Amino acid sequence: MRRLLAPFEYRHARVFGVTRIVGGVVVAAAGIVCLSYGVYGWAAFFLAVGSLNLACGYGELAIARFASAPT
Repeated sequence: MRRLLAPFEYRHARVFGVTRIVGGVVVAAAGIVCLSYGVYGWAAFFLAVGSLNLACGYGELAIARFASAPT
């Protein structure tokens, strides 16, 4: 896993994971606003980016949980 992430990001995986989740929620909210105005192309884009941010944030939190586990 260390090769997939930048060294600084791997050392602070929990912070980056929470940041990605918060960003994903904000972008998904922008997608919902676009849906309410009927701009479906932008809504699809924002919802796709938001879901990818949420997935990556969850993955980084899982990495942080695994990396800090005692052996």
